[in-house]
Amino acid sequence: MFSALIPGSGEIYAGSWVKGAVFLGLEVGLWTLYAHYHGEGDDIKQTFRDYADTHWSKEKWLYYYNADSDPATHSLPDTKTQQYYEMIGKYDQFKQGWDDWSQGSPDLTENRNYYETLRHDSNIAYKNASYCTMVVLLNHLASAFDTAWTIRKYNREVKSKVRVGLRPGQDEMQPFVNLSLAF
Repeated sequence: MFSALIPGSGEIYAGSWVKGAVFLGLEVGLWTLYAHYHGEGDDIKQTFRDYADTHWSKEKWLYYYNADSDPATHSLPDTKTQQYYEMIGKYDQFKQGWDDWSQGSPDLTENRNYYETLRHDSNIAYKNASYCTMVVLLNHLASAFDTAWTIRKYNREVKSKVRVGLRPGQDEMQPFVNLSLAF
């Protein structure tokens, strides 16, 4: 149970200091990496949102968007939610809102391409953070199983003797049980 809660603590309790330090060090390292990647994802997300707010305009998009030549497949949310920021870069129907778009521009303008690269980088950072949490869970399981194996091995080295018999009492023989453990 110790190792399931804090990897390495069960190994340390069982006297296996080196393995305990490895599991505990791995736990600390993984949470540090998680914080790094999650923070990086947040920073890049703020960067791409600021970039979109500067280089994409709903008014420009509404002015130039022609539903007859480019039928709408998605509705833009009224508020700037995660879906809003995803849609303006991902779907061609919103290309007219980018400030470097003009009639005859390719679907993927430089600003839209850069924006999508930022979004991709943010998603990769968040994915790396989620990988860290998966490895943290594996570390908990591995440490718990290792501790169980270590304790089982330790318990095999414990020698026990049980003696049952009778011994003389004041007026009669009395039964007794003697248990001894050697480790």
